[in-house]
Amino acid sequence: MGIESNTEFEAIINGTLTAIGQTVDISGPNGSTTIVQLSGTWSGTIAAEVSVDGTNFISIPSLNQATLSMTANITVNGAYIITTAGYVHIRLRTTNWISGTATIAAYGSDAVTTAAVHSQKFSYNFPDPACMPVGSSPLTSDEDGRLETHSTVLTDMGTFRDDFSGTSMYTSLTGTLNFINGSPFITGAGTLFSTEIKRGQFIRKSSDTPGETTYFEVKSVESDVALTLDGPYIGTTASGVATIVSNWLDYSGTAPAISNSIVTLSSGTAAGFRRIERENRYPPYRIQFKAAVSQRIANQTIRIGAIGDTDADSSAVQACVVFDGTDDTKVKLRVASSTASADMVEIICNLTGGLRTSNYLTYELDLTKATISLIINNKILAQVTDHVPDPYAVLEIAADITNSTTVTNTDIKLDYFFYSRTNRIEVKNSFVGEPIPAQMYGTVAATGLPTPLQLDENGNLIVTAVTGFNSQFTFGDVATASGTLTALRRTAYAPQSTNGQRSFDSSSANDAAAGTGAQQVKITYLDQTGAGPYTEVVTLNGTSRVNTVASNICFIERMLVTRVGSGLTTAGTITLYTLPTTGGTAIGTIAPGEDQTFWAHHYTPIGKTTKITGIQASNDQTAGSSFTLVVLRSKPLNLVGAVESQVSDTIKLYGGSSAIVRSYGSPISIVGPARSLLYCTPSANSNQNTYGSFDFFEP
Repeated sequence: MGIESNTEFEAIINGTLTAIGQTVDISGPNGSTTIVQLSGTWSGTIAAEVSVDGTNFISIPSLNQATLSMTANITVNGAYIITTAGYVHIRLRTTNWISGTATIAAYGSDAVTTAAVHSQKFSYNFPDPACMPVGSSPLTSDEDGRLETHSTVLTDMGTFRDDFSGTSMYTSLTGTLNFINGSPFITGAGTLFSTEIKRGQFIRKSSDTPGETTYFEVKSVESDVALTLDGPYIGTTASGVATIVSNWLDYSGTAPAISNSIVTLSSGTAAGFRRIERENRYPPYRIQFKAAVSQRIANQTIRIGAIGDTDADSSAVQACVVFDGTDDTKVKLRVASSTASADMVEIICNLTGGLRTSNYLTYELDLTKATISLIINNKILAQVTDHVPDPYAVLEIAADITNSTTVTNTDIKLDYFFYSRTNRIEVKNSFVGEPIPAQMYGTVAATGLPTPLQLDENGNLIVTAVTGFNSQFTFGDVATASGTLTALRRTAYAPQSTNGQRSFDSSSANDAAAGTGAQQVKITYLDQTGAGPYTEVVTLNGTSRVNTVASNICFIERMLVTRVGSGLTTAGTITLYTLPTTGGTAIGTIAPGEDQTFWAHHYTPIGKTTKITGIQASNDQTAGSSFTLVVLRSKPLNLVGAVESQVSDTIKLYGGSSAIVRSYGSPISIVGPARSLLYCTPSANSNQNTYGSFDFFEP
């Protein structure tokens, strides 16, 4: 490990250009970005050039801040961003000149000295003893600013889930992109990177043929017009090109089709190979998918799992589920540590209870450095410890089909695909002799200092309850008769955007202070800025309006009957209105015979972050062919042009199914002020009820 000191420049460099062949030196020590402002009255062409040795210069494009487009030559006044990472010498040079004087102001950053901490860099997966040191590399942090490590602590190294929503494996990006050969930095014009691209996805020029050399993984998204690839772009430099984004690398055959959140990978009839894949790293990790194979025929092999990057080579290093032969009551667990036939193990697994591979079954592969396990529908069917892949073998996560000759078409249908890779604390070990001790530490909240965790006399970790927040949940349901996106709210709710004094009444005179129905109602709300939550209890007066005291009521979390008469429930419909005393429109209602609103939404106050830990959903549809899609969406409050975006995976409820529960080990984070709301989309225009809830807490 070493420390490298680096001073950047912060002064503004000024200069002028008046004739062809003139230059202005705007170099700064190891600057990564240079901003150039051109002004004056002039006509000509200016090129941005960089060099390592100060003698041999090359031209590089610059980003016009006004048009957000890349340009090889500067011909008009404006502000331009030039990416100059790694170059020592930077200059502007006139390559053509007609008249006038161009005034130049160039800006980098200097003033402070920064220190970069470096660690030893190895040729490949350290601590594999065969790896070689090849220099140093700066330590990096994740998106939350924490040091990224490969160690014996619980570290999420790339959890991924795809429920195949939408209609295509690919999504065309808004705007156009600019690619530079050898550079990992991508810029866009009219693009929306922040909302359309996620870390770990892959981008490809729309004009490029799908293949491993045309897809590039996204390492980070800096803004709507800037992102960074996981490595240098090795394609052809191009500006203003249409581009697609995908969760998968796809090649060798017809593009997979997506319909009703199911992706179909078809074999075709000709001899050949078909594959989709994702990049992967070494174990431990878990692969889980729900799949159905339309038929089992001779001369065809289907593999899903962790597979060496050798395309159709059946002898590749792998740990996967294999569907071959004609018996659809059997699958194989295939494990191979090399391409030699002696290093391959295949275990035939028999499906019981009438299960067939043509049914949708849940498959799970657990890969550790010593054991490969196959679980089908939560039942362990096979484990292999012989000839497992090398602990540091990097396999692709893939699904592929190989036809050895002409066949009839087979479809693989995937409902979802889940992959989770973590490094773990290993307290218990398998050494027969002296156990290797492990000491775990926590952090004292008051001081921030480390403290050893304690065990009781039985070896159990001594824990105390976490305080400072309460776990909560919200729930609702909706009756639908059409296949459209619908909020899970039993009664209507009309969100407001401004504060106001509100009023209540009931459709029944019995909902009053001395009545037999509801007597008091509590309203929980935020104001228009998202501050809160606030509450107020209102005593009802039958069909006469009762005004609220508060005049800052905007976003309604819920309404709850807190006191009733001898009837023990509400007698009529209780309505909250937009205006006091008279007039206005209904904001929301509590139905007769109910004591609260059933709205499956939650408002996150300003300054708070909601952590959503689980979603539950069910329906009363009995038709086995029908289904309902349930998603959680979130929208910032009172932000002009704000988009309500899906923040959860898609839950698919089949007719007659029991409730489906999603638990998120890494909670979904919603930063306030914002609203989170469950929606459903039935597959058919038929009457049904959909029920849903989600669990959350706010630290």
